[in-house]
Amino acid sequence: LVWGVILLFGNAAMMVAPSTIPWLGWLARSGGTGFWVVVGTLLLLALAAMRIAARRAEPGDRRRAAYFLGAVAAGFGPLFLFEVTGPFIRDGGASSRQLTLELLPTLTVPFTTAWGILARHVLPARDLLHHAARHLIARATVGASVGLPVVGVVVLLLAHRDRPVAEALSGAAGQGLAVGTLLLLPVALYRRPLLALVDRRFNREAQDWAAHLAALTRGLVGVERIEDVNRALETSVVAPLGAESVDVLRLSEDARLLVSSRDASASLSPDAGPAILAFESDEPFEVDPALDTSGFWWLPEVDRRWILDARAGLLLPLRSGDRPIGLLVLGPRRAERAYEAAELQFLRAVSAVVASSLDRVVARPAAAPAPIFECVACGRLLEADESCPCGGEARPARLPRLLAGRYSLAGRVGEGGMGRVYRAVDVDLGRPVALKTLPALSAEASIRLRQEARAMAGVSHPNLAVLYGIERHNSAPVLVAEFMGCGTLVDRVAAGMSVDEVVRVGLAVAAALEALHAASFIHRDVKPSNIGFSDRDEPKLLDLGLADAAFRAPALEGPLLEEPTLPSFAGTPRYAPPEAWVGEPVGPEGDLWALAITLYECLAGRHPLAGIPFREWPAVLLGLPPLATIRQDCPRWLSDCVAAGLAAEPGRRWPSAAQVPGNLRAAR
Repeated sequence: LVWGVILLFGNAAMMVAPSTIPWLGWLARSGGTGFWVVVGTLLLLALAAMRIAARRAEPGDRRRAAYFLGAVAAGFGPLFLFEVTGPFIRDGGASSRQLTLELLPTLTVPFTTAWGILARHVLPARDLLHHAARHLIARATVGASVGLPVVGVVVLLLAHRDRPVAEALSGAAGQGLAVGTLLLLPVALYRRPLLALVDRRFNREAQDWAAHLAALTRGLVGVERIEDVNRALETSVVAPLGAESVDVLRLSEDARLLVSSRDASASLSPDAGPAILAFESDEPFEVDPALDTSGFWWLPEVDRRWILDARAGLLLPLRSGDRPIGLLVLGPRRAERAYEAAELQFLRAVSAVVASSLDRVVARPAAAPAPIFECVACGRLLEADESCPCGGEARPARLPRLLAGRYSLAGRVGEGGMGRVYRAVDVDLGRPVALKTLPALSAEASIRLRQEARAMAGVSHPNLAVLYGIERHNSAPVLVAEFMGCGTLVDRVAAGMSVDEVVRVGLAVAAALEALHAASFIHRDVKPSNIGFSDRDEPKLLDLGLADAAFRAPALEGPLLEEPTLPSFAGTPRYAPPEAWVGEPVGPEGDLWALAITLYECLAGRHPLAGIPFREWPAVLLGLPPLATIRQDCPRWLSDCVAAGLAAEPGRRWPSAAQVPGNLRAAR
């Protein structure tokens, strides 16, 4: 900023009085060397600082930041290189050819950076543009309503310009215009209040917080149940602030526990870190893990896990005089931004209003959900004293009957090294979903998993299963995904598959991997159990690479992978490429090897490495019999195609996922 001011006023002074300060010529934009030296140096320092800062980001953010900064550097680098070094290597001004070489790369910046935002998701442009467009359309609608009668009169007069004005406006069109004008007259008279209402609807900063506080106060008059308090808070506080949830934790009679009114597992000890900090500060205490300045990062692991399990984003102390009586827990904001001064002032008043109403509210703490069990053999859900008709052994289920107050369990449909998969129903939307449990992770690892899932959820493709969200239960993440009504590829491999069916699956999975790789993601766990079939029998790739995010995070309980574990690979070892067997890093070509071994398994009927000791895998891979010798109906072109994908050296495999569908179609 300082150098910008110096360069601006220095050049302005030279334009007004060129001979006043002779040394200012060194800072001239035209003919001077100092201007471009300063600007170029500052730009390089800025790019370097941003690159260093990006190294501390999550893997997906690092890839997107590196692309974005590379695009800017490639566009502006030649310009500053020529301008800084030009005065020292040439006499006089630059030639037209030199100027072309300088300026042409800068023309790429609008396109490369726009591609980075739209295709590589450097910024949440879709959400920002969608919100801005809706706001502009709403304002334009109000504004256009005022001008429509005038436009109508002008159009009508132009259409009948050869007639007198009275005659032109006296027909059916004129009468309709008069009626429309009367209908739009209230919009014209109350245009300013309507525009203010639109702004309040789309801009949180324009909210009428006094009106919301008054509505909350009216809603709490005479309430006697904690459910009514939560309902009033949802209407007057949660909705205007854009928070995800709200919960009132009330201090028990023995002052030993802050009891949740919604979820027994969200109760908190008054001696826990979040409660102490909230009560000591007497101010709203921000604990949203999505914010770098949040108090979440100051707390120990056990407190972080409570914040994630309780869906806490902001803690408001509730007091009766000087005595703590409870804690108001607001969920994280959907916009992932910090609260502003006006909002915090509003929340201080909210805590006072809620605290004053708690004295007359009947304490009804949330009851702990009854434990449920599942049949090990068939996956059926059972009550505590119920036995399964199939005779299978009962064991505790990993999820409650109703998860997060929204997902109703229907039964277990699968199980693997990473966790169990349950079929459930989203009671809010009435659609079936799949709930996949992951190993319990540390709080920081859970945040990374959520960020990675959010980024991957932005990758859309017909052959990628939709990831609806991530819940938590007992400190373990639970993926909420599209339910595969026709089972997984595991069932079809066991039953036997035709060549055409295998090729169809290969084309679909390759197309899904192409979309993932184009967005700079690697799946790392392509295998039959992660390939499902929708209700329309469409093959879809599941999990979207979240195995890597869970694998890199320190687990709190249970193994993540089946034996042997591979230190450089997140997925199942039997589907890991040979470079992972020796600890080398695995890139997108690892997904292609996993797809090839999956196709081999589909055609052969069993995995070629199943039941073989790990130390013998390289030898088995080298002597793998061609598929054409195992199945008589397997054409030679398909056998060769799969063999190419199973090459031990990454450079000898399929070049990219984009070429796999083309090769299969061409071969057929």
